[in-house]
Amino acid sequence: MHDRQRSVSPGWPVTGRYRCLLIVILMLGALALAGCEKPAASPPVTLAAPHSILPALIWLTADLGYFDEQGLNLKLQTYPSGKRALAALMRGEAELAATAETPFVIASFKRDDLRLYATLGQSDNEVSILARRDHGITAPPDLRGKTVATQEGSAIHFFLTSFLLFHRISETDINIRFMKVEDLAPALVNGDIDAVSIREPYRTRIRKQLGDDRLVDFHARGLYTKTYNLVG
Repeated sequence: MHDRQRSVSPGWPVTGRYRCLLIVILMLGALALAGCEKPAASPPVTLAAPHSILPALIWLTADLGYFDEQGLNLKLQTYPSGKRALAALMRGEAELAATAETPFVIASFKRDDLRLYATLGQSDNEVSILARRDHGITAPPDLRGKTVATQEGSAIHFFLTSFLLFHRISETDINIRFMKVEDLAPALVNGDIDAVSIREPYRTRIRKQLGDDRLVDFHARGLYTKTYNLVG
């Protein structure tokens, strides 16, 4: 398991961050109005979630102690991605999960008992393609013949597919490599691949390690709006 992080960088270029902040304010206000009496403790519930900007509401509420104040016996279990958090729920290891809409939709074709309870945040700029400029990539057409990695069946995979369609690049024109999300950044930094479809916080980590002079960041704001959802 990954160690729990207690902070979220405000510098991430996410257009939905103000919407997330509004949700936090409304949620905290609702908790404050819930009454002065301490409620009885609830049955234990495990919530599987990744550390990412869009489900940050969960971690913020937990860090501020509001789940405890409302008598919620909630255990947060950390996973590298929402897709794997959802997989934990489907294995019976959690009652709730935070995940993007893409893994949820794919899973719903296999399980008809899944439910989406709330959307925690959304952004049309959290995912992008980072490519190695020193591998001869400066524009989207340069991806042809290159190795591009992503996590299969995830929001970043969906973004890659949408990006290729938008730029009229066939998937057969590139070599798509599927990897675990936590292995994507090291693969690009080490030069094992040419480009990666990636999200925060991994985007920022890659840029810090390689520097902008060795990278090109293919943004596509408005091409795909990613949502993060509470499901069970």
